[in-house]
Amino acid sequence: MTRSLESLALNLPPEERRQLAARLLEEGDTSGEARQDERLEAMREAAGDELFLADLTATMEDFQHAGRRALG
Repeated sequence: MTRSLESLALNLPPEERRQLAARLLEEGDTSGEARQDERLEAMREAAGDELFLADLTATMEDFQHAGRRALG
């Protein structure tokens, strides 16, 4: 099975991922059905990635703390 560009991008350092995403947005339309399927597959793979989940959890905790401070 061939891996999509998004799947390969998950293994890049965050800064390189941002640069790649910016370049892809500049170069073409990302709204096509095939492109959407690739993005969904990348999200499914990310959902099982331990590093991604750890980063997501830390981000959610940061926003919880920020929200509590903002509310009072």
